[in-house]
Amino acid sequence: MIASSFSNLNYDFSDCILFASGVSNSKCKDPAEFEREYSLLKSTLKFNKRLIYFSTSSIFDPSLESSFYVRHKLRIESFIHQNFKDYVIYRLPNIIGKTNNKNTLFNYFSEAIYTGLLVKLFNNSTRYILDIDDVVKYVLLTKEKASNCVINLNFNINYTVPEIWKELELVLTKKGKAKVSDQGVEYKVDNSLFISLMGQIEVPELNDENYLRKTIQKYF
Repeated sequence: MIASSFSNLNYDFSDCILFASGVSNSKCKDPAEFEREYSLLKSTLKFNKRLIYFSTSSIFDPSLESSFYVRHKLRIESFIHQNFKDYVIYRLPNIIGKTNNKNTLFNYFSEAIYTGLLVKLFNNSTRYILDIDDVVKYVLLTKEKASNCVINLNFNINYTVPEIWKELELVLTKKGKAKVSDQGVEYKVDNSLFISLMGQIEVPELNDENYLRKTIQKYF
C-alpha cells in the first residue's frame, strides 16, 4: 500500500531510496520474513543514497514491546543508525487505505463485522490512525527538512479500540460481534519533531475529532 501510493505520484525520487518493502503482518513470527527485509535493506547500502524508511509507532505500545515485529523494527532502526550516512525514519501508526492485506486492523475488523466473527476488544487499548494519503503528503513535506533522525508521524488524537470498532459498524451499517473486556493500556506518541518540521504549514488533521469517521468513510 505504501509503495504503490508513492509510486503513483509524478515525483522524482531518484535521489533517495524509499524503502517500503517491510513485513506486512505485525503478528508475524517467521524469522525468514524478518530476514528478507533485513537482507534487502542491507543490499541498498551499495547505492549510497538517502534512505527513507518506514518503521512503526507500535514500539511505544507496552503490550507489543516484546513482540517479534517490534523487536525486528528496532533492530532495523539500529542498523540504519549505524550504517547509513543519510536517512529519515518515519514511525507510522495504523494506516488506512486501499489494500488487500487482511492483516491490517481495519480490514480485519471490517471482515469480522461482515462475517459475524466474534472479536475480543480491550477497552483500554488505544491506536493512532493515519490515512495513507496523509502519509504521502507529510513525508513529501518533511523529508527534505530532516536528516539522520526518527520522525513519529502521527496526529494528536488516539482512539480506543472499541471506538474504532463502533465507527466501522456505523459506516458499514452492520452490527458486529464483539466481546469487550477491561484490559489493555493507552500509550502516547511524541510527535513534536513532526510538528516542528512543519513549521508554519498548517496541519488541519492534527486535532480533527472527525478524522477517524471521515477516513473510514473514505475507504469503507
